[in-house]
Amino acid sequence: MKANNKINFIKKLGIQVDDEGRCNITNTELQKLKPMPQGNRYVEVVLRDKKLLGFRARCNVGGSVSYILRYWPKELGLNSKPLEKQNVTIGKWVDNSLLENKGVIGMTPTDASNLAKEMMMKITRKEDPYSLLKARKKGRTMLSIYSDWVEKRLKSANFKDNSIINYESRYNVYIRCASKNEQHRKLYRLNTAAFSILKKPIKEITKDDYIALHNAISKHSKYQANKVIEDLRLVENYAIEIGSLDKRVCIFKKKELNKEHNRLDMTSPYTPEEMRRYRIAALKLIKENRKLYLITCCVLLATGLLGGRSKSMIFCLEWDQIDFKNNVIRWQETKNSN
Repeated sequence: MKANNKINFIKKLGIQVDDEGRCNITNTELQKLKPMPQGNRYVEVVLRDKKLLGFRARCNVGGSVSYILRYWPKELGLNSKPLEKQNVTIGKWVDNSLLENKGVIGMTPTDASNLAKEMMMKITRKEDPYSLLKARKKGRTMLSIYSDWVEKRLKSANFKDNSIINYESRYNVYIRCASKNEQHRKLYRLNTAAFSILKKPIKEITKDDYIALHNAISKHSKYQANKVIEDLRLVENYAIEIGSLDKRVCIFKKKELNKEHNRLDMTSPYTPEEMRRYRIAALKLIKENRKLYLITCCVLLATGLLGGRSKSMIFCLEWDQIDFKNNVIRWQETKNSN
């Protein structure tokens, strides 16, 4: 009789349930769920899922809703009798449509159902289903949060098309480790421990882990190693925003990263006086030996005028960087290695 009363109460709330009190547990149904009044107090109400046996949503006396999984252990007790049924609380549901719940983290019905399925599979294999809950308490992995960032945030108006391509490329090569390039595959093999941090819970990753990853990628490309650290900073900010991380760990000073040579020096542009002295110096060399200095000096003048190289790079050239025999200038290494 009590069960029928609860089913009738659930139907009065506008929740579509069958005669056994089963329904498709969704956000829409959970928003309607309330505890049932009984005399001068309230009693809890339980929704049973149609699709997954044992998966339920329970509205507690105070009005909060949590997901539970009911199952019967496969092991036998001391008297060779089946153990009693077990009720496991999976997590809580939060109605984010309410203003007071903005920013509060809860589980969606889909996530809770998927977790319940994984737990049932472990129970079938006679494994510990609580291990999944323990792993979840530690938090999500860096890889899963990074994947969400790429999927949900990367293709926003804040990023240009070329930047999106570069972000996705680094994600596939250095985060997912999915590159089939032989150099990259060798990098993965020789630095397994460094890349394994990406599968750790993000709350457990330390700065030493980030340093190890940066050092590993630096063996392949110093510039890309710096960019990966910059990407991880964005992912950590995203993790804090969604409640998966309390504070940032990936904080590097400029001196802690690989030194980069920029092509353009925006803070120190050429002045007319500098360009005049530069042309006079070039003309003096050409006048001394036209055949030897003409091409090289013209190249230097062109790079300055076209903005191809910064002032600091051109004015700091050493004589041994200029190959007069082949009319070639050996530049310092830049991010494109040219």
